[in-house]
Amino acid sequence: MTAPRDFDPFGTPQGTSPHALKIGLVRTLVLQLGSESVAEGIRVLAARRGHEARRTDSPEECYWLVTTGAIDFLVLAVAGRQLSAAAQLIERLREDPAADPLHFLLVLEEDAEVTDDLVRAGVDDYLSWPGDTQVMEMRLALAEQCLTRRESAHRTAQDLRRKAKNFETVFNASPFAILIITSSDGRILEANRTVESVLGYSGAALRGKYMAALFPDLFQNVSVPVGELEWVRGIAPREASYRHPHNGMRHMELMAMPITWNESGQLLVKIGDVNIRREIDNDRISASKAESIRLLAGGVAHDFNNILTAIAGNIGLLSEHSYLTPDNVQLLNRAEAACERARGLAEQLATFARQGELATGLRNLGPLLRRSVQFALYGGKIQPSFSIPENLWPVYCDESQVSQVVANLTINADQSMEDIKSSGRLHISCTNLCIPEGTRLPLAPGDYVRVSFKDDGPGIPAQDILRIFDPYFSTRSGLSGLGLATAATIIKNHRGYLRAESVEGEGALFEIYLPALSDPTMLAVGDEDEDGGEGLASGSDGPGTRVLFMDDEEDIRDIVDRILKRYGFEVYCAADGREAIEVYEKAMEFGEPFDVLLFDLDVRGGLGGREAIQHLRKKHPHLKALVTSGYSDDRILENHREAGFSGVLTKPFRIDRLVATVTQLAQSST
Repeated sequence: MTAPRDFDPFGTPQGTSPHALKIGLVRTLVLQLGSESVAEGIRVLAARRGHEARRTDSPEECYWLVTTGAIDFLVLAVAGRQLSAAAQLIERLREDPAADPLHFLLVLEEDAEVTDDLVRAGVDDYLSWPGDTQVMEMRLALAEQCLTRRESAHRTAQDLRRKAKNFETVFNASPFAILIITSSDGRILEANRTVESVLGYSGAALRGKYMAALFPDLFQNVSVPVGELEWVRGIAPREASYRHPHNGMRHMELMAMPITWNESGQLLVKIGDVNIRREIDNDRISASKAESIRLLAGGVAHDFNNILTAIAGNIGLLSEHSYLTPDNVQLLNRAEAACERARGLAEQLATFARQGELATGLRNLGPLLRRSVQFALYGGKIQPSFSIPENLWPVYCDESQVSQVVANLTINADQSMEDIKSSGRLHISCTNLCIPEGTRLPLAPGDYVRVSFKDDGPGIPAQDILRIFDPYFSTRSGLSGLGLATAATIIKNHRGYLRAESVEGEGALFEIYLPALSDPTMLAVGDEDEDGGEGLASGSDGPGTRVLFMDDEEDIRDIVDRILKRYGFEVYCAADGREAIEVYEKAMEFGEPFDVLLFDLDVRGGLGGREAIQHLRKKHPHLKALVTSGYSDDRILENHREAGFSGVLTKPFRIDRLVATVTQLAQSST
């Protein structure tokens, strides 16, 4: 229903009486159900007392105004013929919550008398009028007082409901199980919602039960009331065993404190699951220990590769002497092979130190495959063969993690052929592939390299082929069953795919798909095939090429200096980044700039390669620099171009690798 157009519930009263209300304005409506003069007279008296008083003759308008909150005090001026209509309106308003806390005053004209219907409907007061004006003023004053008390009670009730709702919210939102128990015998009066997740029982199931049934160690066979127990009076929590209905024996921590509940002294008991806290603490400790071990592994890998660089470099230099006997050459070759195996061990340490994080970059799979397969098969009778095209695309991968995948697949093939009397064969082949839209493989369309491992083993039974990538699944006793599962996870994290197929008795085939870059010119300097560049002639690669080499290890500076000078390079060495900057600036002053900078990334207690290059590039943006490191946990090797380097040379490096990489960068245009 719409508001009447001629009615303003917030109009300004006229002729305000000196006895006007001090408690605030009362919005009064006079409903005329009889004489207009009687209703108008009441309105005038109310206005003089400071009421916002208005008059209407429509019960429906009256109902709308009252239920929309525009009216506090309703006066019904009723003639005898309208008594029934007045009773119905009052009863209707009393049943509507929107009319509370309305006060009703019934004014009976001369021909009307109060009826039982009016009393039952809920009239607050009534009188006959017209009559003595002072009597009407007194009734209006009484109505004002009733309204004040009723409004105060209404606000108090609202405040109590709000506080009760807030308490209920906090009570049930607590992460701890909270019980309200009697201080005499420990009977449970109330429980919050969390008790079900902590204790395994709902609040409804616990009400009326005794704490002795839940925690007999603390509450059973006590000679004093629960509220007088020593641990209840203190502030320190107590631990107790608890038989959980679903999780067996658990350890709980209880803390109790006296409170007033339902106007009597009771106890609030807070309960927490100690097992969960201990598990969190143990996980935190384990994570801290694992992080310490990873840091240690990273440091060991770094130092180990530095040592291997010096060893491998000296072996390489010694191998080039012409006076060596065949036995000497064989011994040196074995030492060099041992260095390669040690390098594989360092890579495993570096992989562990990264703990699953990917250090992806463009990599040539050829040298990685040969090195990882030969390392995994060292000392065995399996003969590997490789079919790797020269134009194989570089792939996006974490070299250490893909090396682990290759090693796992190689070891799996080796183990499958253990029972073959003659030496088994493992063939590794690579193919460039363009995966189209709509392929059945779970791969996005694009360029990939497929690496295939085909062995001569007994094959995989049909009932096992779908389970071989499941963790802990193995057909051989004593094995963890994690090798293939780990390999599949690593390849999936590379957005690739690992699949297997086999015919029992005809060996097994495993295929790796890795995202690749079909434009090989994008391969970074230092990422080329490590086997390239063999047979370099001494003094043929670097005549006139000036190289500034910086490393904090004296043995490494010495061996790199010897190697590069043997091949005709002009070499200057520095022990840290500050010295390298000084040497570079001096060379520029004398007009003899360096062609290539080869900087170690990490320098203990000094300026490292990254900081030194960033400083130099501010003045010399076109310099050419390689970064070298045994291990880095900040991904500079992966994002070397962003750090200011043109390429990467990882330790330990072979002589041909070192010479070829420096030569390539010196001859490049950038």
